[in-house]
Amino acid sequence: MEPIKDVEYQYLLRLLKDDFDKKWLYELLRHSEIAIGSKMAFTGGSRKDLFTLYVSVDPEIFAKYFRLVTHGKSDLAALYQQMTTINIYKVEMFPDLGKYQIIHNDIVPAVTPWEEINNLQLKLIEDLRKAAETVDLQNIGNTSRTIMQKISSLIFDPAKHIPPEGVKVSEGMFKNRIATYIASELNTSQDRELRDYARAIIESTDKVIDLSNQVTHDLKTKNLYAECCVIGVVTTLSLLRVINAKRSS
Repeated sequence: MEPIKDVEYQYLLRLLKDDFDKKWLYELLRHSEIAIGSKMAFTGGSRKDLFTLYVSVDPEIFAKYFRLVTHGKSDLAALYQQMTTINIYKVEMFPDLGKYQIIHNDIVPAVTPWEEINNLQLKLIEDLRKAAETVDLQNIGNTSRTIMQKISSLIFDPAKHIPPEGVKVSEGMFKNRIATYIASELNTSQDRELRDYARAIIESTDKVIDLSNQVTHDLKTKNLYAECCVIGVVTTLSLLRVINAKRSS
């Protein structure tokens, strides 16, 4: 078994790209690797090579078009055979499970009053599910930082939330902004335990975002950092939602 020629792969995509009824197959193959293999068979006393196409598909794309895969096999066999004159005996189409990211925690986004934040959470969790390479996991840290910066800008009021002397609260300083917000909004003795807990969550989330952005070739470690990063962001947003509701009541 060996990969089909690149020119064959590219021409397959070219033939499918403008076919409206085959748009789904175009997307599926664009996220696939195709190999061809053969085995000998004897019919009527003569030898015959039977060729099989092996299509390894991105697991998320495979799940998206799972119910159409059977049709895709026959369409691909006919198209490849017409294009190369190689008689295709069968097509095997399967998800590349090596690229499937298992999330060990069932992470549910915190529904907040801010639609943009809610949408970014959904994207963050989906990116974690799809992440397969080190750079994908590193991008989760970048997206997490973006979410934290955006939420800090939404909740922080410089006229009301006054930081301690020497603490910078410019737009990029999300940890200081959120910590100042927490101290201002949870300022009674009854709020002390929640205030201390919220500060600890912000501190740990900031730390794990930094870890997610560090370059490391250990994919398992990056997976751990990225998952902790997403959990930290969602937990922080859940806390801020509670504080915001408390302030509004």
